[in-house]
Amino acid sequence: MTTPAEVVEKAPEEEEPAGSSIAFTATLVLLVGLALFGRKIFAGAFTDDGVRTWATMFVGVTVQAMPFLVLGVFLSAALTAFVPASFFAKALPKHPALAVPVASVSGVVLPGCECASVPVSAALMNRGVTPAAAIAFLLSAPAINPVVLASTAVAFPGQPKVVIARAVTSLGVSMILGWLWLLTGKGSDWLKMPKNRHPEGTGKLEVFRSSMLHDFLHAGGFLVVGAAAAATLNVVVPRQWLDHVASNLLVSVIVLGLLAVLLAICSEADAFVAARPEPVLVDRAARVHGGRPDRGREADRVAGRDVRAEVRRQVRAGHLRGGGLVQSSRRMVAAVRRNVAGLVVVFVGAAVAQLATTGTYLRYVKPGMRWMLLAAGAILIVLAVVDVLADTRKKDDADHAVRGDDGHGHHGLPRAAWLLLIPVFALLVVDPPALGADAAQRQSPVSSKPAAPKGNSWLADSAQGDTPVPLAVRDYAVWAVWEKESMKGRNFQLTGFVTPGKNGTWYVSRIGLTCCVADGTAFMVEARGQVAPPKNQWVTVTGEWAEPTKRADGDIAALTITGVRTVTPPANQYE
Repeated sequence: MTTPAEVVEKAPEEEEPAGSSIAFTATLVLLVGLALFGRKIFAGAFTDDGVRTWATMFVGVTVQAMPFLVLGVFLSAALTAFVPASFFAKALPKHPALAVPVASVSGVVLPGCECASVPVSAALMNRGVTPAAAIAFLLSAPAINPVVLASTAVAFPGQPKVVIARAVTSLGVSMILGWLWLLTGKGSDWLKMPKNRHPEGTGKLEVFRSSMLHDFLHAGGFLVVGAAAAATLNVVVPRQWLDHVASNLLVSVIVLGLLAVLLAICSEADAFVAARPEPVLVDRAARVHGGRPDRGREADRVAGRDVRAEVRRQVRAGHLRGGGLVQSSRRMVAAVRRNVAGLVVVFVGAAVAQLATTGTYLRYVKPGMRWMLLAAGAILIVLAVVDVLADTRKKDDADHAVRGDDGHGHHGLPRAAWLLLIPVFALLVVDPPALGADAAQRQSPVSSKPAAPKGNSWLADSAQGDTPVPLAVRDYAVWAVWEKESMKGRNFQLTGFVTPGKNGTWYVSRIGLTCCVADGTAFMVEARGQVAPPKNQWVTVTGEWAEPTKRADGDIAALTITGVRTVTPPANQYE
């Protein structure tokens, strides 16, 4: 008769799924290979100006949105783990009609996008909250929470009315739709409640970790899709088409509304889209992962583990209990091998942190983003490391079943999450530069009317002289057209890159950013009297104010050049 100990000793060891090991190994080899040899292998493949401009805008949108995405999933995971859904149910009035506006206003406490509001709204309905109130919360939370309102304020600097209008309109729409749902007399029969990804008894820290990883992998993949759409619209669609859309209120409302429906724009980043018609940042609410397409379990039962978890430890042989150094190290290796999700997250986090520490981020976003990027990168790296460590503690069948269902793919990565490797590939192989002449050529050199005229009145009081006055290109491009009287007869010094024009003309140019390169605006000054240096060459020019060039669509600032010298591009090439 075989003893229990003998049964355990004869049982085969736990084996990791072959597919996950192959995926991990292939991903690791690919990323390390690209880091070491990518630029040599693909040398000459990404030299086209248009391709590099697209890559810069693609990476820029991704980098700009990453801190907001990380903050959103961090806070939403914290609320999922530490704030029970019953709290919201108790806070709502019993009468459904009164519960709707209270639920709408309650959306302000849930930072994050639809990835957070969808599961929370489902949990509210599962706890007995009227569907109309849960739907009102679902619609308001992604639009009025602090993260979204803060991103709106960043996208529209100095325009608090936009933030207020968004909050008020979103609240109104969510209430109206909630009441309409009530009036239809339809209940939860129309809605299929998703299953809870965390079974009863799961620790709060485990819920927090897995929720954050799940939401980041799903939302991050669709963020990359949105960044690609934004870059494509900027590079492929002619700027005059976009200007025409922006100039017509009715057309712009219809077009942007259709884009929002078709592309499912993320609430954490849609303000940056609305700030200009051309960039489009996309995301989509994460689906609750329920298993394989055939509805089968994702975690298969491990061979040899047919003894119940409660008695397994008691029937093991003494030398097998607790494990040793070799067993622990083998478990760690096994956990790392199957954790493709952790590998993707750690590479994304490392890329973000590297951009911030080296100053490369200045090619894509404004200097004020540095600390936000450092924090986002550090959080992602810690999340990936903690996820690997958590795998080493998961040994029983129930734990493996839960982790197979949690949606972030220890035994298989969500397909959308693989898209997060595309910006990593772009950074390792293409090395997108700061925007230059190609981006400027896609815009008009016509000077825009300043919002606040007389901005250079100090020039009228300064002494006239031969010493050139150093000015930013964006300032000269505006003032030379709209403040002629104070500019006449003066010499100026400008620093920028060379942008070739038509019929032998050339411009001294700089790009100005509001948030990131996707909203970059070119400021160009026509250079007269000198032969054009090479395209994209950085120069410092001196010269005298010249009468602006007249065009049907406006005037172009001009400078009669008396001296040109080449210079090294500054660390921050934007104004």
